[in-house]
Amino acid sequence: MGEELIGVTVAIIGAIVFYTLAAYIAMRKDKDLSHKLFIAFAFSIGSSQLLAFFEFGGPPELTNILLRFDLSFLIIGAYHLVLFADYFREGLNKKFVVAMGIPTVLIVIMIFTVMIKTIIRGPYGWAGEYYLVYNIIYGVFGIACIITSLTIFLMVKKVVEEEKIKKKMNIMIAASILALIGAIVNVTVIITIGRIFPIVETSLMIAGLLFFIGLEI
Repeated sequence: MGEELIGVTVAIIGAIVFYTLAAYIAMRKDKDLSHKLFIAFAFSIGSSQLLAFFEFGGPPELTNILLRFDLSFLIIGAYHLVLFADYFREGLNKKFVVAMGIPTVLIVIMIFTVMIKTIIRGPYGWAGEYYLVYNIIYGVFGIACIITSLTIFLMVKKVVEEEKIKKKMNIMIAASILALIGAIVNVTVIITIGRIFPIVETSLMIAGLLFFIGLEI
């Protein structure tokens, strides 16, 4: 029961924090593309956290449905993370969006159809048991998205001279590294021993807060 409470608490805090951040940025009058992408990013993380709340504490039938939506929101979060990074490089590249959109759609279809084998009861509540091959595909895609954004941030940092921008990039790099560690650990844990802690929810929550700080400084 204590472990379930941890999962539920993390999910509640995450949902409140990121819906609040999304609303705060949305109400700003001086929004540019980076702000709009962050709104989508924050909303996707908040929605993922909200669905995780029902997964950790709800009945298995509900979890079986919501888990697929939860994973979809994580994919969307990773997608916008890459778009956010691309914006810093050269603006919103339409060819880049199409190139990322095709595998994103395929991954989402995979999640809704063949990825989840069954629902199992773990120490932190209900969780999905995934088919190995599809979990690896999903993990590689998500990790590749984060590595792409991290690489772009590092490239940008090398060419900028303004100290404020360098400080911003350092925060973005730290956030990407944290998200990357969370994604790698989560995929590895699921493949080996199953879900034992809300790793993705926790790492995305902290990484998202860092992105917000980087956006606002």
